[in-house]
Amino acid sequence: MSTSHMQINPRLIAALTGGDLSAIDDKPTIDMIPGKYAKRIYQNIHRVELKFPSNPHWLYCNHCGKKGKYDLGLVLVDVEKIKNQSSLLGVPSSAEIMKFIQPTGYFRCKHCNRAGDWFSDSSYFQFAVFSQLIMEEVDDISGFAVGSYALYDGMKPHWATDAEEHYLDKIEQEQETDKAYIWNRLGNLYYSGGRPELAGAALEHSIKLDVTQMESHFTLGNLLYDIGELESASFHYRNMCLHAQHYKKLKPEDIRMMLAEGLSYAMDIHIASNKQIPFLPVVEDAEPFLGKENLEKEIEQRQEKHISFHLHPDDVESFFPLAELFMGDQKKAIPKRKRRIEKAMVHSSGKKRKAKQKKKKKMKK
Repeated sequence: MSTSHMQINPRLIAALTGGDLSAIDDKPTIDMIPGKYAKRIYQNIHRVELKFPSNPHWLYCNHCGKKGKYDLGLVLVDVEKIKNQSSLLGVPSSAEIMKFIQPTGYFRCKHCNRAGDWFSDSSYFQFAVFSQLIMEEVDDISGFAVGSYALYDGMKPHWATDAEEHYLDKIEQEQETDKAYIWNRLGNLYYSGGRPELAGAALEHSIKLDVTQMESHFTLGNLLYDIGELESASFHYRNMCLHAQHYKKLKPEDIRMMLAEGLSYAMDIHIASNKQIPFLPVVEDAEPFLGKENLEKEIEQRQEKHISFHLHPDDVESFFPLAELFMGDQKKAIPKRKRRIEKAMVHSSGKKRKAKQKKKKKMKK
């Protein structure tokens, strides 16, 4: 395990451990992150399917003045913001260009570990940004696109580290009641930012605070599936199913899609394990927080019902009817034209599937 400087915010370590920030090293290492998933993901980080392709560029840190290459992820160029700056005449300068971009990549200075103040003297970087101003659409400049994004509460960060600070501030606020959800948002930020090991830590902590955090189970399941931790991935997919009927943070259509995607992976794991790893929730999954009473009957009924559906591992929508069984009354909010009812026997080719497949993994910031 690496003991070198890992571009980790000391505030994250303090929030995860409950420790005093002043006692935490300015340059934390991966070994300082609590929990079991961050280190496992880091050890297999090359296997994780990232949300955005790598987009490395040389940047100067204005805090220490040193230069380094950083993965900026998808760089969004706010064309409207540029046009609204009346002081700009002609081509924006290097310093001005940095004001109008939103890189999704999460990075801190490799030298001083500070963040949020960067400069580029790369002519290619300036050209890539300026091309978006001219084209006003996604063109052949890989890793750059016109647009901007805001967090769930409306905050528009400049850098991913700004969004991180915003979430950590909210976590520290006494009046914030749903901290598990904020940790989920933070985990998604790290995932979108190309730091899956930090995402794993945040999502694991989210579930520690609230085991019913459905979105955290789903995304954590995806990360563990990618690195081959199939038994743990299935556990989180099954827990995602158990808590879906009471989850209110997503629209019913989005809950169904998330369930369907997770169930398709759970079936894949079930087949790959020669049916040793359960496909659907079992009593042991639910007993710690729901109690044993009536669980056997409820789970048995769901397992009996799913045999009436024609499930195709590579067709996510074929899992919609099964997903709706876990949604309770929330499925009634889905328009009938969007509901798909099929009655046939479960289909399984039995063929060994690749350990890692490129499937769409739905996620919000």
